[in-house]
Amino acid sequence: MKKLFFLLMVSLFLIVTSYSFPIMGARALGMGGTGVAAVNDASAIYWNPAALPFSKNHIIGIKIDFGFDIIQNMSNQIDSFSDVDSDYDKFMDLVNQSDSATGWDAVQNIEQFQDLYLKYKNILGAFDNGNVGANIFPAGGVFFQLKAFPFMSVAFGIIGTGGIEFYSHHVDTRFSHTLPMDFLSRDNIRNYLQSNGLPATEAAIDQVIRNILNNLKPEVFEPGEKTELEDFLITQRGEILSDNSPYGIDTNETEVNLNGVATTEAALSLSKSLKVGVVDLGVGVNLKLIKGFCYVNEVFVSDFRDDDENIFEDKLNDPFKGSTFGIDVAAYAKMFKNLRAGLTIRNLITGQIDWEKQVGKPTPESYTPKTEARIGVAYDPIKILTLSADIDISKHDSHFSDIRNIGLGAELRLWVLNLRTGLIITPTIDKPSLEDSKKMLTAGVGINLYLVKIDIAAAMDTHNMSFDFSDDDSIPNRGSVAVSANIKF
Repeated sequence: MKKLFFLLMVSLFLIVTSYSFPIMGARALGMGGTGVAAVNDASAIYWNPAALPFSKNHIIGIKIDFGFDIIQNMSNQIDSFSDVDSDYDKFMDLVNQSDSATGWDAVQNIEQFQDLYLKYKNILGAFDNGNVGANIFPAGGVFFQLKAFPFMSVAFGIIGTGGIEFYSHHVDTRFSHTLPMDFLSRDNIRNYLQSNGLPATEAAIDQVIRNILNNLKPEVFEPGEKTELEDFLITQRGEILSDNSPYGIDTNETEVNLNGVATTEAALSLSKSLKVGVVDLGVGVNLKLIKGFCYVNEVFVSDFRDDDENIFEDKLNDPFKGSTFGIDVAAYAKMFKNLRAGLTIRNLITGQIDWEKQVGKPTPESYTPKTEARIGVAYDPIKILTLSADIDISKHDSHFSDIRNIGLGAELRLWVLNLRTGLIITPTIDKPSLEDSKKMLTAGVGINLYLVKIDIAAAMDTHNMSFDFSDDDSIPNRGSVAVSANIKF
């Protein structure tokens, strides 16, 4: 349980970073999150519906995309906690090996126990009052493109996106609720006294506990905590290791808030190509029905037990629900055969989602899907190479910056193999300037057969490139993965 608690503290208290316009599909992710001008398949319903008339000429195209992006700071924080089990176990081994001349309540033992607590109290204190958290952004869709209409391109898509936040609300750093309390266990003290041939009477155990509590620094305890603990252990002859003990890690009341909104959109896409001088122009619109799911919950450390591994799944099972409508608009231009440009505005017009009431729960405030705008260009210097760039110009939630992220990408086509790489640059709330921005390297590969195309891609924060997924202590600050399948008839 010691390890579970500290891993929980670290794995959930992760940096919250602003983000917008989720990256849809493995091809776009592999190319630095670019898709407004570079898209060439049915996922144009999401990236740029105006590009649909210019996609490769198949009667039916079906595209399936799925991926997620996680932003966190676990790799920066977890080293502070990685030795908690071994630190405490080594301490208890030393105490158990002490002889009668040293004593269980020897000054050096009390000081080491105190230092161990203060070390982790200082670390955990940084997470209090909602300072840190994690954002998880899923993005997926199924897209159908039809070529049977002579005057207009018609397509249909089911689009799923979301942003779920886990962030610290309150961190319980009370002495009696943070470290394992084995050092104060009456059973452990009794065993020590008996093994050293010392009287193991209740009065002798009481005296050892008093010595430990009285020699701890006053700043160790919250107001009244020492008196309560002493009363429990001595006056009531309480036992720290019993199942009904009010003290120890199992009783920690650290709270993590779980919040977020996920949406599923059923989009009917209509687009048309026009010839304007030397420019092939496309215009498009998505008419959408939007289903929203709102998650508002609190998770406590005390909710976690070794026999309840699905606590977060349970918290996500019963969201508030609501529906509305939305309209996307887009433009696409193709010039000189090898240069393309595009603009997409998602949710230009949208309604408000009023959440359905649930018995026993306060209803969250209404939610309006945010307007998201993105521009992009793509250029083919040679037939087998595409270079692309996107800029997210969505309105930022804060006053720091209106640029949410910049994407740069490249795709090299070698027979049936497509190789991709890119860079995503994201200014953050605390460091909004581009020179201080977060950067992600992206890479992907596609196998392009006649009727089927499979794509995979991944991206990683450049600030922490050394990690091992088999090691909980080493995880990148931000990572994304995506897979796609494209079927053409």
